[in-house]
Amino acid sequence: MIVLTANYQCKPGMGDAVEKALLEMMPLVKEEKGCLYYLVNRGKDDPDSFLLFEQYEDEEALAKHSETSYFKRLVLDTVIPMLEKRQRTLYTPVLPEAEAEAEAEAEAEAEAEAEAEAEAEADHS
Repeated sequence: MIVLTANYQCKPGMGDAVEKALLEMMPLVKEEKGCLYYLVNRGKDDPDSFLLFEQYEDEEALAKHSETSYFKRLVLDTVIPMLEKRQRTLYTPVLPEAEAEAEAEAEAEAEAEAEAEAEAEADHS
């Protein structure tokens, strides 16, 4: 599992426009395979400040998120030009040992399934 926080500081007065783009983004991201949680927060004392909290099954799911056409259109082309600052930080959950082992096993199984699917597609090509 991978967690991303993104802090956005908008150019003065751009908060409403950024919120509009993020509201359009939210339902699209929540439908992504591998997206576990996607939450947008707006600053209570600073309406030009945003905190995004995103949780994905793995780094591959996060990478695929960044490759979507709507991410490119809404974040890269629309939101980022309205920002003074963008800070992204990646985290991994702190889990009890048993949960961490189970998660590692699940990730290994998912990788094996993906490899098997890729081989099957190659065999049918």
